Amino acid sequence: MMIKVDFSLFQQYISCSSDVGGQIEQLQHDFLEWIYNKQIDHPYWLYKDGSKFAVNYRADAFLYWLNRIRFNHTVAELVEAGPDASDQAAKTIWF
Repeated sequence: MMIKVDFSLFQQYISCSSDVGGQIEQLQHDFLEWIYNKQIDHPYWLYKDGSKFAVNYRADAFLYWLNRIRFNHTVAELVEAGPDASDQAAKTIWF
């Protein structure tokens, strides 16, 4: 299943199983709780004066979380977006 990951200024696409795609909105919610949790050290934090103050991420961060944190094996991957990719996407999630 192809999922459109929309960041307003740009879009990326991931491919995943129907099982993962069927729960993509809940997975997105869980990911956002994880990535903004200041108790968790991950490579997407931006620091100011030595303190975490913001996150900077793209679809690769969501894939990192899905594949390494949530499922502990590869369940999704980034795919190249062709001219009809938006039409092929079964679902869209917005960040």
